[in-house]
Amino acid sequence: MGTNITLKPGMPQHGRCDVDTLGSICRGELTFLRVPTTIKRTQPILSNTKLQSSTIPFLKPVNAKDSILTERVSPLRFRQGSAQLFRTYMDNDETLEAIDEALNILQYDDRARLSRITIESFTSPEGDPELNRDLSQRRAKTLRDEIVNLHPEISNNQFEIISGVEDWQGLRDLVAQSVMPCRDEILDIIDNTAENSVRKLKLKRLRGGVPYNSLIDLYCPLLRDTCYVHIWFEEKPDMEAMIINDAIENIEQNLLDDALELLSTVEYDQRSWNALGTCYLIKGEVSRARHYFVQAVDAGNGDAKSNLLLIGTKETFDLDAN
Repeated sequence: MGTNITLKPGMPQHGRCDVDTLGSICRGELTFLRVPTTIKRTQPILSNTKLQSSTIPFLKPVNAKDSILTERVSPLRFRQGSAQLFRTYMDNDETLEAIDEALNILQYDDRARLSRITIESFTSPEGDPELNRDLSQRRAKTLRDEIVNLHPEISNNQFEIISGVEDWQGLRDLVAQSVMPCRDEILDIIDNTAENSVRKLKLKRLRGGVPYNSLIDLYCPLLRDTCYVHIWFEEKPDMEAMIINDAIENIEQNLLDDALELLSTVEYDQRSWNALGTCYLIKGEVSRARHYFVQAVDAGNGDAKSNLLLIGTKETFDLDAN
């Protein structure tokens, strides 16, 4: 990043430093790094929510929404024909606890915020569409109310409810994973027939209706009683990292005062200390440079440890020059 340069008192170096400043540092020739090679860009800190999301399948960053909305994980089940949610039914209690845990992570994470919660409540392809749609909507609202009961800080307008849609994708997934007779013919009809009513008619006519009846008996019950939750979050910008990196860019351009002005606003962040030490080292303020490098080393910054060696080399040179 930086390059070694040699400056001599009495020999002006335009754009580097003036002769008086250099003369106050030492009497002889001084060699140092204008920008130490060990000053690096600061990496943004990932939010705890982002780190935890790898183990919680329905907790996702909002920028991934379009690509994973069709994922079906952690279902909540309703009894047939009912919009009442029973925690003890199937795996509902475990799923609700996982939702509560994910929302707790977000609530106490100062580097991330809740964007929205999507509730998908589907209907199975068979049955009366209007009745199914009404039941689906009531189930989605029941689940929304349960989540708000767990986390009253969440408002209703933070929910996105998708309900009443015939779950042909869910049916297709179940058929594709099965070894049922006429499997490929059923998939062909689902994949290549756009109109739902025509699709149903073709399935009913396939092989005298026997495969269709199997779908009704085996798979549709798994589709008609299920809701899915997706929790979407946004990471807040790491403003400190952005400011430190702007300051490092100023250091590279020898705009030291500008860099120090920026760094003074984030001095509480230990990631700024190596950059502060670098500024003062270049300016010839060795004592202040050492102060920040030592702090950075104590905080575990390996680059600052390397920069401390520059101070040792400079002090040895000064003694020799005297």
